Amino acid sequence: LSPTLRRLLIELALGQEVHPLLASNRCILPPPNTTADRASDLLAATSALGYLHAARASAAPEAGRLTSRIQGLVTELVALQNDDGGWPWVSGGKPNPNQPQHPSDRMTSARVAWALSAAEPLGLLTDKNVLDKAANYLTQEFAKASGADHETRAMLLHALSTRNKATFEQANSLNRLRQSLPDSALAYLALTFANLDRAPMASEVLDVLGPRSKTEIPAPGQPPRRYWPGSSPSPA
Repeated sequence: LSPTLRRLLIELALGQEVHPLLASNRCILPPPNTTADRASDLLAATSALGYLHAARASAAPEAGRLTSRIQGLVTELVALQNDDGGWPWVSGGKPNPNQPQHPSDRMTSARVAWALSAAEPLGLLTDKNVLDKAANYLTQEFAKASGADHETRAMLLHALSTRNKATFEQANSLNRLRQSLPDSALAYLALTFANLDRAPMASEVLDVLGPRSKTEIPAPGQPPRRYWPGSSPSPA
């Protein structure tokens, strides 16, 4: 990565307000404050910190800032977990024991479980019981989701795979439909196969997803950028 792109990614992961996207006219704006957005913030921060570790830059000042941000996001998300093990789409502010909890949302909960699982290998998740409760909730929701859309099922299954709670049979049932799956479901399915140590099958899924991408030129003289169009019911 170029120094400019590397700096942009790290600053975004640190939660900066607004940034121009390289040389294009687009800006990345601060997201709305939903639980799923906070989980996305955590995924960005853990990915950036993992990048610094891989680049042998763990002593860089940004590493300490990212670690502090991850710790804060983990604390916030742990505090927002409902008694059933899931998370609400919006929290309504700090938890208040005198008020009823907002109902858990299955897709939000899947994203939070993924994000907290990403923090665990970094030694930044202190309470493993949080993810055990989440896995129980997600297992129940996946069992209820037999008639749900394919993205929902793929998202739940991927979250379960981060806790070693997904099976090959469950993933393969989606894989049989891969030609008709939406792009987001294919992406989650590929990640699930990777977590199941089925790299060849993950590659086969990506072979379906890759050709669906579109390209655009962000600015004159810039290399083309690849993206996948389409809407998604995902909360983030």
